[in-house]
Formats: sequence, structure tokens, C-alpha cells
Amino acid sequence: MNRAYSVFEIKSVVDEDRIIEGIATTPNPDRMGDVIVTEGIEFKLPIPLLYQHDAKTPIGTVVQAKATKSGISVKAQVAPAGLDSDIDKAWSKIKAGLVRGFSIGFRTIEESFDK
Repeated sequence: MNRAYSVFEIKSVVDEDRIIEGIATTPNPDRMGDVIVTEGIEFKLPIPLLYQHDAKTPIGTVVQAKATKSGISVKAQVAPAGLDSDIDKAWSKIKAGLVRGFSIGFRTIEESFDK
């Protein structure tokens, strides 16, 4: 599976509901120089929200996602407080703005390479 990384721009945080909204990825080159054309992205919701790529321990769920030519806006809900101390720690870091990266997993239908 290919992965794309971008700086996660949090637009809002709803503390009581543990909901975050922001831009998950944009068509700008990522740290590896890859570009994702977001207009062609399709996904099936809900999608697990992972912390540090750990698929064994999701911290929540992506409940809304919309691909536009300027990026993918997402709304995610982190699991309730007290369920798991690691999730609570991740939530605290997200809320404080310490989590700056967001990466998406993807499989290409069509791809091209321009050296």
C-alpha cells in the first residue's frame, strides 16, 4: 500500500465529542515529492482513524470525508475518554496541536511517474 503524508491542518476541535475537522491531504508535493490528485479519490466510510500508523489500535473513526481539487476535508471522532489511556494521550496531543502530520493509505487505479 502506498501512503501519502501531509501537514494536518486542524480547522476545529470539539472537546466534549472528541471531534476534529481539517484537511487531511492536498495536491501539494508531500515529503517524498509525491503528488495526489485528490479529485479522483474514492473511499468507503467509516474509515478507522489510526495514530502513528498502528492498525492494531485505532483511536477513532473518520466519519466524513470530501475530496475536492484543493484537498480532502475530513471529520473524525476519537474514541470516548477513559476507554484507553493511549487514546486519551493521543487526544491530548491532537488538541494541543502537537500532532502535525496526517497520512492517508491508498491504492492507485491509475498512476504516472515524472522523473
